Amino acid sequence: MPAKRREHHDDFASDDLPAARKGNDPDTAPTRCDGVEAGFAETGPKGEKLFHSIVTDELSVGRAEENNLVVRGDAKVSRRHAIVRRSGIALWIEDCGSVNGVVVNGRKINGPHELKVGDKIQIGLHHYVFARRTIG
Repeated sequence: MPAKRREHHDDFASDDLPAARKGNDPDTAPTRCDGVEAGFAETGPKGEKLFHSIVTDELSVGRAEENNLVVRGDAKVSRRHAIVRRSGIALWIEDCGSVNGVVVNGRKINGPHELKVGDKIQIGLHHYVFARRTIG
């Protein structure tokens, strides 16, 4: 069976960080170490499974090109819509004052929300699932 080609997305630079693969880069641990990475899973426009790895202490989401995760073609997404921050081993998501807000598990959040594996996140019309996966 041929190997599946992994889609490359400019949203994150995780696959281009050799130190992160080794798990010894203090700027990426613990979200990407010991063979595990955290991120947002989504189904792409053609039904393909996508995974956006979180490898930084602070990750911005929005329409503007300067965001880490750039959401294109969705007018319900603000230029800088949400931020994900790492605190210890936890990851927290927070709305950046967007008009449409951030919805986690069907509820609009009003402050920082600690992400748990399986959380369903909606930003504009885009749906993500917070997940951890093994790498290697």
